[in-house]
Amino acid sequence: MYYIIKCIFYSTIIQYHTVATNINKHKSLLPFIHIYLPIIAWVLFLFVILFISISHLHKMAPGHSPCASCKLLRRRCIKDCIFAPYFPSNDPHKFAVVHKVFGASNVSKMLQGLPLHQREDAVNSLVYEANARTKDPVYGCVGEISHLQNQVSQLQMQLATTHAEILCIRMQQEPLAPTPTNGLVPVHPTHNNMLTTDRKVASNDISYSCLHNITNPNNQYFNFTSNGVIAYDDLKRESSSLWT
Repeated sequence: MYYIIKCIFYSTIIQYHTVATNINKHKSLLPFIHIYLPIIAWVLFLFVILFISISHLHKMAPGHSPCASCKLLRRRCIKDCIFAPYFPSNDPHKFAVVHKVFGASNVSKMLQGLPLHQREDAVNSLVYEANARTKDPVYGCVGEISHLQNQVSQLQMQLATTHAEILCIRMQQEPLAPTPTNGLVPVHPTHNNMLTTDRKVASNDISYSCLHNITNPNNQYFNFTSNGVIAYDDLKRESSSLWT
């Protein structure tokens, strides 16, 4: 950079002396204009080369490109900028959303109070919360979490129903244990009819029990729903605390 500026300076001095000598020789305005125009063009050309060189050096040198936060806030990006590792300049929307919801000063204080290995996760959480808050200004990410919890509860109830149906089918298909006949008195036909009746009653009891389990799942799944409501209230209070 120093050599480029030095070359421009000496070239300008040489052209100036050349123009001054020609003016003293001709002593007229028209030759002065014809002689002075080339030096103007030459100086402009050198300044264009200087500008291109400086721009190229800024692009090639690491750390000179401002991060998205400093670019948005229109301030100088220092070497130890706390936003630079997490808000690159090629993704300005990421910081814009976080700054709109939380504010740059609050985000800076939050990151400074965390260790280095937790800052990236914190930034990702802030970005998720900011995007959710933009979509749903009332509940934010709490609404998303509640919706996911309801889906989990429904899937668990469907799973319990499926397990109960499988259990019913298996119990109905299992053969009853054969009655031993070695050394025993033959069973009277009336007794056989009673055994058949008992099997039917047992089968009906199994079917009723399975249907009862299907229509009335375990209480733990309903407890999950209540726990989801409690977690929803806790998350809602936590989300509200971020705004205070």
